[in-house]
Amino acid sequence: MNKDSLKDPLDELLRTMEGNPNLIPAEAAERIQKIAERGARLSAEERPILLDLRSVGVDVTTIWSQHLGERLTPEGMEILAKHLRLPYSCKTREGLARALARPSAHGFWSLLVSEYKTASEGLDEDGFPNGYKDGLASALGAMASKSNLEELIELVRDRTNGSSRLLLLVGLRRSRDPRAAKVLDDLADDPDLAKEIAHWKKRRKPKP
Repeated sequence: MNKDSLKDPLDELLRTMEGNPNLIPAEAAERIQKIAERGARLSAEERPILLDLRSVGVDVTTIWSQHLGERLTPEGMEILAKHLRLPYSCKTREGLARALARPSAHGFWSLLVSEYKTASEGLDEDGFPNGYKDGLASALGAMASKSNLEELIELVRDRTNGSSRLLLLVGLRRSRDPRAAKVLDDLADDPDLAKEIAHWKKRRKPKP
């Protein structure tokens, strides 16, 4: 579900709350209001990015659009990478990173690795789950190739990168390089990765 699909129901709920102040408990109403205000701020924060994308023929209503991937051009990727370097909120930067989650964006590998190594998990500046590191991991997993396999392995082995490493595994699974298979074997007992690796190996096991 993308952000656009939530906007109208949330607006409708807020209008209903205004007319029926006792409809929802005060604590829940306060959180709903906070989510609405955050959504409005994030939409405003995206505008310069969307304008830059439109200037190179990539016309979408949000960086979270499901259509962005099919419309993204090399110029559009350059714009996303440019804005990724700017001090946006964690949520907007997550959207930028996820929009670059495609093999054709491999030219920005070093930028995303640099961001990934310094990004943190936990809560963002608004007290919501911080998905920026996950967004970066998703992008790195998608653009991983033989040329950067060693660096991908280094990131996956580094336990300080936490559970976001699950998204890096995509790059290892896709690889036919023996080094990738060895790393998956070595990390079979890793607390963050064990369940996923076991599930993947079970699916790959040949049927008798």
